[in-house]
Amino acid sequence: MALLDVAADAVAYCAETRLRIGLVCLYEVVVTVAINVIGQVYVDGAATAHGRIADLPLPDVRFGYTPVELHDLYASMGPVARRNYILFELFDIFPYMPAYVLLLSTLITAGYMRLRRPVSLLAYLPFLSVIADLIENSAHIFTAHAFMPQQSLRDMNWLLAAYTGAAANELKWVTLVASVGVLLVTWLRVLLLAPPSHLKAN
Repeated sequence: MALLDVAADAVAYCAETRLRIGLVCLYEVVVTVAINVIGQVYVDGAATAHGRIADLPLPDVRFGYTPVELHDLYASMGPVARRNYILFELFDIFPYMPAYVLLLSTLITAGYMRLRRPVSLLAYLPFLSVIADLIENSAHIFTAHAFMPQQSLRDMNWLLAAYTGAAANELKWVTLVASVGVLLVTWLRVLLLAPPSHLKAN
């Protein structure tokens, strides 16, 4: 509970002023650009150099996948791209995940502050997305590191990790879409019902 309290306090702190909200948005933009560049250059670029022909997007940006699809993707990547993909997933875990969960929760919380109402627990729904994302990325790191072209689909540990990652992937997208829905509804209520803003400039 202490960790959740710290997270809630951090979100409330960021939502208190326009400057802090702006800095959170800027951080999200920076890490989004960075993660896309890393993916394009070090993962897709290395896979293309290996001779990948199939247009298979990374599992992170898909909604669900099968172990066979994951196996085929890893096989087409080659060893360098698989190694780089592990580093890509680590970047996703550390700078990127905190950015998007903080952004969504901050914007939802700021909406409730504008409405002058207690912050709903729905403001913390993005944290469920990031937990699912963390499980998904951990599964990807394991399956990429342990990948063996001729054996992985017969390895029960590898298959279990692949299925776990796929289930976490779907939960991530469902909760992320729900979080965006909460954000849109909250700010629609702000536009229609909110009294004049009391947010400080800094």
